[in-house]
Parts: sequence; structure tokens; C-alpha cells
Amino acid sequence: MAGPAERSRWEREQARLKAGVVEQDTEPWQKDPNFAGLERVGGVDLSYIKGDDTRACASLVVLSYPALEVTRVNPSLRGSVQVLYEDCRMVTLTAPYVAGFLAFREVPFLVEAVQRLQQEQPRLRPQVCRVSLSQAEVSCGHRVLLEGVLPLETALDALHGCVGASTVPSLGSQSLIAPWSAQEVTFLLWLFQVLLVDGNGVLHHRGFGVACHLGVLTDLPCVGVAKNLLQVDGLVRDELHREQIRSLQRSGDTFPLTGTSGRVLGMALRSYHNSSKPLYVSVGHRVSLDTAVRLVGSCCRYRVPEPIRQADIRSREYIRKQLCPPLEVRPAGPESSKKEAELEDYSDA
Repeated sequence: MAGPAERSRWEREQARLKAGVVEQDTEPWQKDPNFAGLERVGGVDLSYIKGDDTRACASLVVLSYPALEVTRVNPSLRGSVQVLYEDCRMVTLTAPYVAGFLAFREVPFLVEAVQRLQQEQPRLRPQVCRVSLSQAEVSCGHRVLLEGVLPLETALDALHGCVGASTVPSLGSQSLIAPWSAQEVTFLLWLFQVLLVDGNGVLHHRGFGVACHLGVLTDLPCVGVAKNLLQVDGLVRDELHREQIRSLQRSGDTFPLTGTSGRVLGMALRSYHNSSKPLYVSVGHRVSLDTAVRLVGSCCRYRVPEPIRQADIRSREYIRKQLCPPLEVRPAGPESSKKEAELEDYSDA
């Protein structure tokens, strides 16, 4: 159990990091109505073992966009749905669960998953490479060589569309600006360009949930996707809220989550026509609320967006394979009734 001193330290850390949250679109693909330029979407989740408060499985998956398709088949996984990249690891939890401070329990392991992607899969790292169109050569940029990630011809085809542009999308915290010509342009490739997080963003007691925390620490665009309403700033699951949910008749219908402060903290979204249960979408980092809602809706084959759904499925499968005898797996936190993003009813997923 975290004592007063620990909670006070966590609050100060949240306040410090919160200053870095960007609640606006920062990438060109976010400004396109059809998200042109978005090719890969990541999802993260932790699955817990029932009755065990110290062990969990942290999962990161990356899917193609907009197809959300797969590249290789593993029949052992449910539905044989595949991903471009996946990382599942058993982790030992050291921080206790405290409402409002879930990030200090989970985010360190999610940050490590992102770092493993960069360290263990160097050809899949974020990349900036300068390409000479006249000589058809690829020279190493400050991140990693493009060769081996895409066929050179494919890269050059993409590059022709950049000729004459004055800027390219930001990479982490920096933006690249240069005079482009038909002879030399810069090609930018992210393995994933945005992360969907099983939890809240600014819809949080202090406006800094898991999705914000992970976004600021990695400087990646992040979206918070919660399955139950976190009751903060006067938001409650009362009859008015239930009536608003009943008003969501079609997939894509929404209503704003406006606190007593007058601030819109997120949106309730009916994400799937066969489920009347909404999702609660909020800004994490480097994305606007409107873009976050549109993106989440476009990633839903069922109630939960596919990147998060696959991260959850794979983390639970990983636990079942790694631990013997089989243990009951719980995709929510140690006390699902208290976790910011609670259990999904997968009967409608």
C-alpha cells in the first residue's frame, strides 16, 4: 500500500509530466479526413493473473492501417488474426494499485516494450533516410538505414510524392525542414505512428492518465480508450448518463463528456453496431479529441479497437502458455472494479 509520502511524490511527478501533454494534432496524417499517410497503429495492454498481484503480462502489438491486416499466420492464436509486430513479456509489479496512479504500476513496462522494439528490431525503428533519386542510393540517416525495411523501388515511388514539399512529419520531438528537390528528399517511416492505450488520458482525476503518461515519456501520439466511465469532475453513471448512452443508436454516434468544470474531458463513442456499451475516448498526447475519436472508430471491428483487442488476446494467450498449471487470466488490473479502464465483455468482441 502506498503511503502519503509516496502518493505525494506521484502527484508531483504527474504535475511535472502533465506540463508536457500536447492536446493537438501534430502529424500530417491526423489532419487528413481519411488519415492518408497513417500506415501502422500500435496497441498496448496488461493482463493480470487472478489472485496474483505481483505478476502480469505486458503486450505491445502493431497492426497495418487501414486494413488492420496481418502478415503471417499463427494458428494457435484465436481466429488466426496476425499483427506486424508483437511483444509479450511477463513482468513483476512493484508499485501497488492506487486509484488515480495506475500509470506508476503499468507504464514502466509499456515504455520498456517500446524500447525493446527499437533495440531488438533495429530495421523496424523509426527512420529518417536521405535518398538520392538520381543515383538511386540510400544513405544512412540519424536513425537507421532504410535498406531491408522496404524495397528501394517502393521507397522511391513514395518519395516522388514528396517532391516540392517544404516539411515532413515530425519524428519524436523534432521536425525536419529542408528544401526538397527531385534529386534529394527525405523518407520517413515509423513502425507505428500512434498508440491506442487501454486506459484513460486527460479523463482522469488530475488530467493525466495512463495514455498521457505513456505519451509524454515516449513522445508518441497516444489515445486513451476506456471501457467504463471514470467518475471525475462531476461525471457520474447516473440516469442522465444512461439516457445519453441510449441515444447512441448507430456505430460512430458520440456525446461529449463535459465535467462540472466546463471542460470536455473526452467522448463516449458507440464503436460497434452490435454493442450498446460505449467506449470512453480521451486525448493522451499529440492528438486532438476529434482525431482520437475518429481513429478509434476506424479501428473497431468489434467493440474494442483491434490494436488493443489483439494486445489483450495475445497477452492472455502468452500467460496461458508460459504458466503451468493453467491459471485464470484477468485482462483488467488487480481490482477490476477500481481500475481506470475496466474489463471488456468479450462476448460482444
